[in-house]
Amino acid sequence: MILLSCNIRSFGKHLEIQHEDFYYAVVFCLLFFSIILSDGQADVSCDDPNSVQNGCGSACPPTCQQKQRGCIQVCVGGCFCRENYILDEETNKCVEEQSC
Repeated sequence: MILLSCNIRSFGKHLEIQHEDFYYAVVFCLLFFSIILSDGQADVSCDDPNSVQNGCGSACPPTCQQKQRGCIQVCVGGCFCRENYILDEETNKCVEEQSC
């Protein structure tokens, strides 16, 4: 019996597979990885109720302190403020734009 451990530590996911054939154990691990990473989000939840998970957001989102930033177009995953909300860097929370 072969024990193969599949880990995606940054997302807190772990799977252990026991199978007689190493090939099948590897295939199961690959399927596990593809399911977890398929949407780029890996079931990450955002702490702020005014933010949403996005697999491809701006690397330089606008903030209360700096609404327009010079930034190259880079796609990054993470939590981003909902529409009509903006990040307040002092509180690290998404607030309504007029509240800045």
